[in-house]
Amino acid sequence: MADILFVRELAADRDLVLAFAPDGSPAWALDLESGLQWWYPGGDRARVREAIAEHWSGFATMPVTAASYAGPHPALELGRRADAAARVEPPSPPTPWTTQLAALIRALSIPARVAVAVGVLLLAAAVVPWVASFLVAGTSASHGVDDATVPAVATAGERCDVRGEVSHDSGGRVLVCVSPSRALSSQLEWRATT
Repeated sequence: MADILFVRELAADRDLVLAFAPDGSPAWALDLESGLQWWYPGGDRARVREAIAEHWSGFATMPVTAASYAGPHPALELGRRADAAARVEPPSPPTPWTTQLAALIRALSIPARVAVAVGVLLLAAAVVPWVASFLVAGTSASHGVDDATVPAVATAGERCDVRGEVSHDSGGRVLVCVSPSRALSSQLEWRATT
């Protein structure tokens, strides 16, 4: 940003830093004592902003290169007429997400707050049981059935306990534990696979 020229000038008992664009036109001014800054028409450009940010820490130690005491200084007059003169303040630290969420909720109307609260409760009512069942299911993978209960030799048509479990009959045929009908799917019995 060497193409942006900064000049420190004493004008009517005020300590100013002026920024000039590469074409020589004034772009920006800062009153070092009050922190007031303002833009000249057409001066607010990305390159000028980058140069100001880059040189900001050195403005107070720049050598004074000009001084004018007679009559109103153009930079001061423009500063007085500026519509949106802003005080220079250090950037505020980012707010935590909880503070932002609280501010967002406070900005809602009362009916909207009630709707959000009901939505959160319904979501919790749906998610908490699902998570609990997921955690409980992970701890009891065998569902309480001991493998020793599966007979080494089963008989087709006999009652069984675990759907999909495989056994054999006395003839060596493979039997599987299934429900005999869709009507009574909770009743399981051994059936031959062939």
